Amino acid sequence: MLYSLEHIKYDQKIYKNIQICNIDLSGKTLDEAVSIIETQVIHALLNKELSLTLNDASFSIPLHSFYINSDLQEVIEYAIAYSDSLSLTERWQFLSGNETKNFDIQIDFDEESMLAYAEDFINSFNSSPSNADITINNSGKITTVSHSNGQYIDTKQLSSQLTSILESSPYELLMNYTSKSPLMRSASNISNIEINLQEHLNTLTPEIALEDLELINAVISTYTTSFSTSAANATNIKLAADTINGQLLMPGEIFSFNTVVGNTTLDKGYVYAPVIVNSKLTQGVGGGICQVSSTLYNAILLAGLEVTERRPHSKPSSYVPLGQDSTIDWGTIDLKFENTLDYPIYISSFTENGKLHISLYSNKELLGTTYKLSSEIIKVLPYTTNYVKDTSLSPGAKVLVSSGNSGYQVKVTRNSYQNNELVDTEVISHDTYNPVSTVYHIG
Repeated sequence: MLYSLEHIKYDQKIYKNIQICNIDLSGKTLDEAVSIIETQVIHALLNKELSLTLNDASFSIPLHSFYINSDLQEVIEYAIAYSDSLSLTERWQFLSGNETKNFDIQIDFDEESMLAYAEDFINSFNSSPSNADITINNSGKITTVSHSNGQYIDTKQLSSQLTSILESSPYELLMNYTSKSPLMRSASNISNIEINLQEHLNTLTPEIALEDLELINAVISTYTTSFSTSAANATNIKLAADTINGQLLMPGEIFSFNTVVGNTTLDKGYVYAPVIVNSKLTQGVGGGICQVSSTLYNAILLAGLEVTERRPHSKPSSYVPLGQDSTIDWGTIDLKFENTLDYPIYISSFTENGKLHISLYSNKELLGTTYKLSSEIIKVLPYTTNYVKDTSLSPGAKVLVSSGNSGYQVKVTRNSYQNNELVDTEVISHDTYNPVSTVYHIG
């Protein structure tokens, strides 16, 4: 009889010793329970702010602005019906004992929008790393500038922590962030939920550190060619030389002349000057830059480096020995080499008093090996003389249209020396320069 009377007291009410969010709701109706949990849990929690902090800076995100919903109604309905799932013995144990049953609710927030709301604050701590820098003047003075690290907030980690916090039990959130008694859950004593962004701050290191560039301390090769300062190509030679000056190659990087210099167009300051096309001289914008690529080519070989792409002119060049030239044609013919050294390479390139100087700087440990180039004519290819009938000329007349020149088959070798002793000889290239015929018009 006693059990029946006690049991009837909880009809359509929450059974004895049943809690929601660790709040005892025994004997409460659905509406009463909703009101209590909304006031003491949901509203108390929504009065909080999520505070992102780093050093002395902070940014607050009001939770109420990003509240979506909760399953409070469903949980309370389940709590009221809970006793129906119990046996008579289990009901009696609840009615006569102190054992409790707790149910938690889930409160959903728009976490993605929260982070978007704080995006500017988060990004204000992000910075890119800065590479160390090096300059070498025409006198060979080396100046370096140190690198600096960057940093970034890992938003994926931050999002994961935010999700973990907000998906915690509301009771736990209130317990952890209430400054007074956990039973006094008014908005006035609820502290912020704080996330220290230091936990998600990562360092970004630059690709080039100062200690990398401090390895550059010596000239490992140099090559010089001459040109006429009054010729049209002087402008183009200086422009291209200035463009490749200061290029830095870390170990494993590849240098491309066309990539660095680009297309030699009028808007960049290049002018018309003689260029070699099919063994003949013609006018072209940027004529003369092949002297820069050829001078660089020889400096590369004298440093013991391997060239990965190079093509000779169709006609011998006057400024370098046979077989030691390197032609360039934007989009089709390039000069490339890879830094196969254990040290960075710095390209110094400048013109002065009709001289083009190109030097490669790297580490003095490389100076133990020196290199010499040798150009050998394997075969001379004689030119022919062609006579072309010209009806505009009187009978027996002969006019020279173009002078021919012999062709050559050339082998270039590189000798390696250590302590002035020859230690290796390698063939660098076999090149052929075809002969050009002499042409006469005859009547």
